[in-house]
Amino acid sequence: MNAGSGYSTYLWSTGATTSSINVSTAGTFTVTVTNASGCTGSTSATTTVNPLPVASITPSGNVTTCNASQLLNAATGVGYNFQWRLNSNNISGATADNYTATVSGIYDVVVTLTGCSATSSQTILTLGTGLPQITANGSTNICAGANVMLSAPAGASSYQWYRNNVALGTSVNQNYNASSAGQYYCKVTGTCSGNSNVIVISVINNPTPTISSSTALSFCAPGYVALTANTFTGVNYQWQFNSVDIPGATAQTYNATQAGGYRVIQTANGCSKSKTVSVQKANSVIAQINTNDQTTLCSPVGTVNMELVNPIPGYSYQWQKNGVDISGSISTTYAATSSGSYTCKVSASCGTTISNAIPVSIGSFSASVLPAGTVTICTGASVVLSASTGTGFTYQWKNNGVDINGETSPTLTVNTAGSYSVYMTSPCGNATSNVVTVNSATVSAVISPSGIATICAGQIFQMSVTSNPVYTYQWYRNNVAMSGAVNSTYNVTSAGTYYAIVSLNGICPVTTSNLVLTVINNPTPAISASGPTTICTGQDVTLNTNTWPGVVYQWTKNSIDITGATSASYTANTAGGYRVRQSGNGCSKLSPSIQVYVNPCRIAGERNLFETESTLTVFPNPVLQDATITISSDLTVDNGRLLIYDVLGNCVQRAEQLQSNSFDFNKENLKPGIYFVDFTNGDGFKLTSKFIVQ
Repeated sequence: MNAGSGYSTYLWSTGATTSSINVSTAGTFTVTVTNASGCTGSTSATTTVNPLPVASITPSGNVTTCNASQLLNAATGVGYNFQWRLNSNNISGATADNYTATVSGIYDVVVTLTGCSATSSQTILTLGTGLPQITANGSTNICAGANVMLSAPAGASSYQWYRNNVALGTSVNQNYNASSAGQYYCKVTGTCSGNSNVIVISVINNPTPTISSSTALSFCAPGYVALTANTFTGVNYQWQFNSVDIPGATAQTYNATQAGGYRVIQTANGCSKSKTVSVQKANSVIAQINTNDQTTLCSPVGTVNMELVNPIPGYSYQWQKNGVDISGSISTTYAATSSGSYTCKVSASCGTTISNAIPVSIGSFSASVLPAGTVTICTGASVVLSASTGTGFTYQWKNNGVDINGETSPTLTVNTAGSYSVYMTSPCGNATSNVVTVNSATVSAVISPSGIATICAGQIFQMSVTSNPVYTYQWYRNNVAMSGAVNSTYNVTSAGTYYAIVSLNGICPVTTSNLVLTVINNPTPAISASGPTTICTGQDVTLNTNTWPGVVYQWTKNSIDITGATSASYTANTAGGYRVRQSGNGCSKLSPSIQVYVNPCRIAGERNLFETESTLTVFPNPVLQDATITISSDLTVDNGRLLIYDVLGNCVQRAEQLQSNSFDFNKENLKPGIYFVDFTNGDGFKLTSKFIVQ
């Protein structure tokens, strides 16, 4: 940095007193100067130090090989620019991240990043002597599941690759894709023969990602679920929603607030792995409370601590005693200090539910079982029933009123349906508890059709799964939840792998088998004419359509198949609307219509009425009062239109959306004179006729 000459004194922020200084660090530097008159002034400048790029070559050092050429690889990075050199001279055009050397010499590479350059160590290459040299076309540290190509010299008569000194079976080509860790070399036979150098491949296998949650994955607004990924040294996180990155979601935990597929991508050591979970929208609120304390206390003073089971963050909670709200008790826990029946009211956007009740007896005895009421379990699962506890209590569990042999503990594990209760004795008295009804539920989820299905482009394909009014559904395409696809049937038009998750209001989820849907989208048919499509009587025009492998053709005129017209071209000599239907791969498409007109080629100046095989007549003609316009039966009139014009070209009557080949009309207010009637059908075919009104 130079402050300029002509000043009496200089003082830099570094303490230097010279007119210029050399700096090598980033920062802001200030200089104060004083002139001969004693006046001072200051100025500052800021420097930025850009990092040097990494410049390295593989292989490096002394490389002697009988190869005719040698691939050199440079370390890569974002924004890197390369210039390869031979004997310290730039090699013209050698600006990629690798270079194939064909002559012996001293090679290096100059790497530039944001104006800063670094030069690699040298490779002293001797070709045509020594042993074969193999190279890795990429990093030798690979991620699990990836591979790197190893290349031996070209032109040899035979190759045999080895890993850890063991021949790799059928690996006898010039190149080998290595995906496992180990020491690799190649035995080469030819003009350049021998065992090559050894390349060591390392495989980076990060831990498998997992996602856990302390609450249910099914909820409604304003609830959410905290998703937590596993952790290990050096890991970075990126959360996605329906396969799209969530901005800023780079922590170990993410709070999911809406239904869909959530994925965490864990990256460490240059490699990534991912894990996906599905979050569903609940249709109702589930509320259950529990306690680990004794609920019957003979002493007049005591506390029973209760809590919600798996409370959903964001839901509203209100504790109740004997059905009445307890003021201020709106957390997920409650401590009862008096006798009564305690419940918790849980509210969210999908409804409000009152939990099971926990009867508390303080200073008296009450036999109770939790959870109370009706409990539904999945087939093969179980539920633990817990009786109220206390000092000196005894128990005898019952199913449907009958003692269960040997079940005399405070808890009972139930895996079959039934009506369960417990008979209890205590120093405070004896009693039989409430009855808990346990139901066993089985969810059936069979997708139809299953396996593989194929449709034509534009078709709607309906899938269905076992229907039950108490089931909830979520359809997926390519492992992504489809928004709004929550019914037992789902209509699709796109290719993909589909399946559904069926549950019983959020419990007992069952995933169907996959349906792989393929959509056949043949090329779009098009017609081109070899000449004008308005021709004279006796002339013709050739219509051609596009072609592709396996296509079958059928030409139509006025929407009717033309017998035998099944080639890629058709010669038309009559008026009409022509289309071609192309079929292939089990699907068909119909081209747009092209209209051919046949002109009698009358003298100029006479109104031109096209001559066709089809006719348009008005009877009687002249028209006295009522008349009928008839269109020949070989024409389709669907979506057709009739227009009546006077000699000045004014439209005086019209009829739309014709459904019949005859049309009755009344001259009404038509003045005597000459009129023209024009008919056009849905294919664009047109007929014209003249009539007189008297």
